[in-house]
Amino acid sequence: VDLSLPELAFSVGRFHPFRRQNVQGRLRWYEEITMNYNMNARNEINTTEPDMFTSAMFDGLRSGVQHTIPLSHSFRVFNHFNLSNSINYNERWYFRKIEQRWEYDRDDIFFNPADGQVVNDTITGFFGVRDFSYSSSLNTRIYGMAQFRRGPVTAVRHVVSPSLGFSLRPDFADPFWGYYGTYYDFNRNEEVTYSYFAREMYGTPQAGRSGSINFSLTNNLEMKVRSRRDTVNGERKI
Repeated sequence: VDLSLPELAFSVGRFHPFRRQNVQGRLRWYEEITMNYNMNARNEINTTEPDMFTSAMFDGLRSGVQHTIPLSHSFRVFNHFNLSNSINYNERWYFRKIEQRWEYDRDDIFFNPADGQVVNDTITGFFGVRDFSYSSSLNTRIYGMAQFRRGPVTAVRHVVSPSLGFSLRPDFADPFWGYYGTYYDFNRNEEVTYSYFAREMYGTPQAGRSGSINFSLTNNLEMKVRSRRDTVNGERKI
């Protein structure tokens, strides 16, 4: 039996957190920063029919609260380029974590550790799990126009839109954050890295540092030609 208990959602539309109430003159750069906020709280129970309406029913309870706060800022540089920066911040509140360990009979000298198994220990409490990422992009537009007095073509316009982007995300499996643990698997003869919160409501921060650079170039070619079908302007666009 799967039960979805009351779910709470709350959001705030985009606003400028650092902007003065009564703006006079030009805006300062930090007054252009925008952000919005989203919160979602959920409770779910997974149980069996015999355990319904008993204390064992709550053994399969999963609860969590997620906060999402994206910040963005955009401004012009060198008069012709637009620079955009954004930070995405996520925070999850959990009330348990699961630690894993490899267990075998250490007192039996004839017992093979490879015959052991993974044991899950559930630890209750309050755990804040956070992750964030940063991205930036620089773009502009270049226009070219050519007009013709004779022939079927009256004008050609070419728009080139180059864009350069960069994104970065830290490695949240680093011991500094405390979101991942390890145990040695004697069966596979290797150390296994796992997340304490992989089974929770809103997942866990990703492992591995990520950085990327991307470049795009968009071309848009438009043409005006003379047309007898258009009785108003005598032209049509291609």
